[in-house]
Amino acid sequence: MNRRTVLKRTGIAAVAAVSPFPALFSGASNLLTTNTGSFRFKVGDLQLWTVTDGHALFKPAQPIFAPDVRPDAINDLLKENFLAEGAVDIAFNVLVLQKDKELILFDTGCGINFGPESGKLPDNLRNAGIHPTDVTAILLTHGHPDHIGGLLDKDGNQVFPKAAVYIAAPEYNFWMKGEPDFSKSKFPDKNATAAWVKLARTNLAAYQDRLHLFNDGDVLFGCIKTRIVPGHTPGHTITEIHSGDEVLLHMGDTAHDHVILLAHPEWGVGFDTDFDQAARARRKVLTELAERRVGVFAFHLPWPGLGHVRRSGAGFEWVERAIATP
Repeated sequence: MNRRTVLKRTGIAAVAAVSPFPALFSGASNLLTTNTGSFRFKVGDLQLWTVTDGHALFKPAQPIFAPDVRPDAINDLLKENFLAEGAVDIAFNVLVLQKDKELILFDTGCGINFGPESGKLPDNLRNAGIHPTDVTAILLTHGHPDHIGGLLDKDGNQVFPKAAVYIAAPEYNFWMKGEPDFSKSKFPDKNATAAWVKLARTNLAAYQDRLHLFNDGDVLFGCIKTRIVPGHTPGHTITEIHSGDEVLLHMGDTAHDHVILLAHPEWGVGFDTDFDQAARARRKVLTELAERRVGVFAFHLPWPGLGHVRRSGAGFEWVERAIATP
């Protein structure tokens, strides 16, 4: 598939085809396709799960990832890390938290918007013993299709009919009011963003009667501290989950894969609404995580998205949490 075809299919025409990104990825990865779909763990006294929504293989990796970098530099880094050249395979990990009677999702995955290897969250929730009607709250890190696409099913019905939805006020305003500004993005097809806006407006409007806006520093449910870190989107939110002396930081889309944007935060990704601001924010957050040595949850890093960030040369690397049994 040539680049022109890829860009055409990610534009406004994609709205009619439902998916904003039907052709940015292709083929299948070498990952195992049979697993439990969820991983249960605790932070202090809190019960949490990682539940997979699937994955997406971006092949070729450019121009979405590291759009201004020489292809040989990317391939050298991928080879050094035993990964296929010219491709980036990203996970879609959804965090679930239970506190008392609250069952909280952090994002909803892709729904029908990212191809057949994703949109698996509802089934994997059920496999973990959680029915979508059990979910009482959804905290959205931001408004991109792979994070809010799972709010509605293929028929436009609410997937989580009893859930209240929480989103940062600047994020809501960006997508829902006026014309969103993508002029500082390096996404290869500016027209494609029209599909993202339409999806965000449709999905958020469907939950309008149960929609709550939060601001930077607000604490939700007594254990989730919100931090708005603009760049990837204007209201992109990372969160700290606290229980006793234990902390887990959900870094949202601070990094999209476990090599490129950690080793070189400045290389960036086309999905960043403000490319330069996102690069600065990425380095700042990764520096903090490395210094604090705090536990991290990542939406796009390899399953189950749990680990730590540490320095490596001028950049950083991901250290996966050691898990002896699934």
